[in-house]
Amino acid sequence: MGFEDSVVEQELEHLDGRTAHRETEEANQVLSAMLTAKLDTQGAMTANDLMAIGVVKALEAVSRADIKGVGFDAMPAVLPMVGFWLLSINCAKRQTCHPVASVSR
Repeated sequence: MGFEDSVVEQELEHLDGRTAHRETEEANQVLSAMLTAKLDTQGAMTANDLMAIGVVKALEAVSRADIKGVGFDAMPAVLPMVGFWLLSINCAKRQTCHPVASVSR
């Protein structure tokens, strides 16, 4: 099951999706822009853990620990963030999706 299937199954609304070119700082900037647009973001999904680190930094900068997220790769650097970040998993095959996406219920 891919990202878009999960959004439908969980009755979420896909608010936005933008590329961050698999980079930490760009993911930080992308999510910061999404949050500045005052989207009702309740969750974020990244296509790799480098971007997840950038997203966590963006959320910490605006004190939004209520936003949960998913990253991929289970890199050692991101594992200490798992309490803040909902889940980081190791995936052998990635589905095609937006590298940084925000969702709301």
